[in-house]
Amino acid sequence: MADGLYHHRALAHYESGCYEKAIEDWLQVLKLEQGDPFTHGSLGDAYEKLGAFEQACAMYSQAIDTISSLEKSGWHIKDARPANFLVPLYTKRAQDLKHLGREAASEEDQRKANSLESSIGGWVTDPTNT
Repeated sequence: MADGLYHHRALAHYESGCYEKAIEDWLQVLKLEQGDPFTHGSLGDAYEKLGAFEQACAMYSQAIDTISSLEKSGWHIKDARPANFLVPLYTKRAQDLKHLGREAASEEDQRKANSLESSIGGWVTDPTNT
């Protein structure tokens, strides 16, 4: 229950532009609910807003790894396939890698995003909703 309170407060902080406070609350969520790919994605978004691209990439990587691992176990949410959640994460990480001057890695992530998007017919859900 407490993780939900931290999450809602983090969203409120994020939406009001208080990214540092949002990060603090989302880190608390991770302490309570380790391995949540949506919280990792949200943290990536907040770090990105602060220009902390290295940290953003790390959070997007955690989210991607977790979703990829869950996919192998047959995970899905309603009618959405894991690819629906991976596309925006790869796209965001590609943008941040480009900011960091890692062109080859950025291009590889963008290729992955494009390939996944074409495999699902272009319908994509942003898992962070931020």
